Amino acid sequence: MVYVPGTELAEATNCVIPDVGSASGLTALICWPVRRHKVMFRSVLTKVNPGLLSLSIAIANIRRLTFDDLRTLAVVAEYLNLSTAASVLHCTQPAVSQHVRKLETELNVTLIERHRRGVKLTPAGEIVAAAATQMISALSRARSAIADLQDPSHGVVRIATGGTTMIHFMTGTIATFQTSHPNVQLQFQSANSTRRCIESLHRDQVDLAFVTITERLSGVDTLVVIESTWTLVEPDTARLRRGKLVKARLPVDSQYVAIHPHSTSGAELADYLMSDNIVLPSGTAVDDWDTAIALVELGLGNALVPALHAYSLGVGRGLRITPIQDLPPIRFGWATIDHHRLPAPASAFVSAFQDGLQLPTDPSTRIVSSAWR
Repeated sequence: MVYVPGTELAEATNCVIPDVGSASGLTALICWPVRRHKVMFRSVLTKVNPGLLSLSIAIANIRRLTFDDLRTLAVVAEYLNLSTAASVLHCTQPAVSQHVRKLETELNVTLIERHRRGVKLTPAGEIVAAAATQMISALSRARSAIADLQDPSHGVVRIATGGTTMIHFMTGTIATFQTSHPNVQLQFQSANSTRRCIESLHRDQVDLAFVTITERLSGVDTLVVIESTWTLVEPDTARLRRGKLVKARLPVDSQYVAIHPHSTSGAELADYLMSDNIVLPSGTAVDDWDTAIALVELGLGNALVPALHAYSLGVGRGLRITPIQDLPPIRFGWATIDHHRLPAPASAFVSAFQDGLQLPTDPSTRIVSSAWR
């Protein structure tokens, strides 16, 4: 169940695949003959959204290149280190440099700048790397779609999620799904933030990501599954509170264990509080709520945590949990590039998850019946 980046695509045969676009706006018509991964692009017609420079700018002057040239630049752009890229691609560092130099020669531009600790993409390199990633993703999605046509009962489901998601949501679904779909392989990529999960989607490293869903997400389709209110988690030595809190009455006489503000949920929570000019003193920052609860238990301060996590882990651990009634609920669910193009096994996994989802009986958390959007 471990996903290994950089896995080679199977060899393709001569074919034409129209409209292999993604929900982010890239639509391409690519005609290519393939002989052992040698690719000659005879025509590429593109239309992209304003957020992405035209693919034709990146490849207008390319005469001949290989699949490995494109894939190598995409991996270099991901890791910004030639040695790491070589390890991921199972080749030598000089081979990586050779592929990059070939692209630079074809385009007559510099794509990377070498530094002591790695490399940096030039503006032209960012354009070409984005184009390469999108083309590789389109080929991968086409391959998955063809596999679905041939045998929808077989396949691979690639999922990005954090470790706490496995604990709270997926354990039962995984066991049930493997029983009902014995010929489908599940691959999980660990990511400790929504941002990294979404990056994995855009790089076509995964089909699905289970993430915190906010208005900040863009370029993906989302399916809200769970809503949970925010709670204040304190040591049981804290003053006894009756009923629910309002955010204006959150205690400010002690430190808070906070989620990193660069995270999706951390930034959203900070925005909610700042709308009322509320700034909570923070002494420690962590990547997930389960860690925050553990640190409250150790006496490092208070924490604002979704009720789902608080009541799952905090009850019986010497902690006091108080709902906050005027903070908008936090939402969890699925994200994918284009739900219409999800491989059949991935769609089946989402359905199995929805059917088997069980939450704590606490009313602060509820299952949401929603549609992809």
